[in-house]
Amino acid sequence: MSKDAKNVPALRFKGYSDAWEKRKLGEISPLRGGFAFKSSEFKDKGIPIIRISNIKSDGKVGGDFVYYHEQEVDQSYLLPQRAALLAMSGATTGKVAILHKQHEGKYYQNQRVGYFSKVKDASYSFISVLDCNNKVTT
Repeated sequence: MSKDAKNVPALRFKGYSDAWEKRKLGEISPLRGGFAFKSSEFKDKGIPIIRISNIKSDGKVGGDFVYYHEQEVDQSYLLPQRAALLAMSGATTGKVAILHKQHEGKYYQNQRVGYFSKVKDASYSFISVLDCNNKVTT
């Protein structure tokens, strides 16, 4: 921001001359909760489920996955490539990671994992940038 005006940036982007507008992340990318999969139905193969333990300190999704059988209706917990995820409980609360799919298939979102959903009015690639302190930056 410039020293003279709080909403007029000193650094400009090509083709952008408007004043900056302060927004909360939830306004431009609402947080969606996951699904409570039955642990008794976890499999060795199938659709990987992203759990809070899969949200790593380095901003990546990884570790040991559990799997579930494919659901007929799964749009409310299906995760896209480069999904920005948030650990919402336990020792990892507040950690953020970006999903880089290891294969072309589906990934499911478990409960207590938040997904910053895509909306038409915001650039999701802008939302899903991580800084070196493992926080979503805008």
